[in-house]
This record gives sequence, C-alpha cells and structure tokens, in this order.
Amino acid sequence: MTEKLKPCPFCGSKLVSYSRGNIRAPFLFFKCGNFDCGAVVSFDNDVCNIFPEKAIDKWNMRPSKNEEIFGKDLNNTEEARR
Repeated sequence: MTEKLKPCPFCGSKLVSYSRGNIRAPFLFFKCGNFDCGAVVSFDNDVCNIFPEKAIDKWNMRPSKNEEIFGKDLNNTEEARR
C-alpha cells in the first residue's frame, strides 16, 4: 500500500497514518497525528477491512464543491429545519 493519504478532513493535518487492529475481527483505522485533533476513523465494512486499498480510497474521498454548496443550501431551507 503505497497510495498517499490525503490530509485529515477534520483539521487538515498531513500527519495521518493507518494501522490494523483486532477487536473481535480485524479492522483498519486511520489516525490524525495532530494532538489537538486526534481523529480516529475506521470504516465499518468487510470490504475496507479485507482490502486496505478500498479503505484508503474512502479516506481520500472528499465532496466536490457542488456537493458542499448543495449540502449547505439544503440545510438552510425551511423544509430541512422541520
């Protein structure tokens, strides 16, 4: 697995690592190395846990600008507040 990880989506830190764990079943998790953030993320599905490259692809996914704008607009509608 040599694919480069994108920065932490929560704080932007480039100090991101991934490791394997095992609590009742093997899993892969990502950890932000920024002490002030410390986010830990794992994807709860067997595909990501069996194929680490799939988990890396999911970690590296970011919404497009259109999705960000659409999401903000949708949350500001009267219907979304009900």
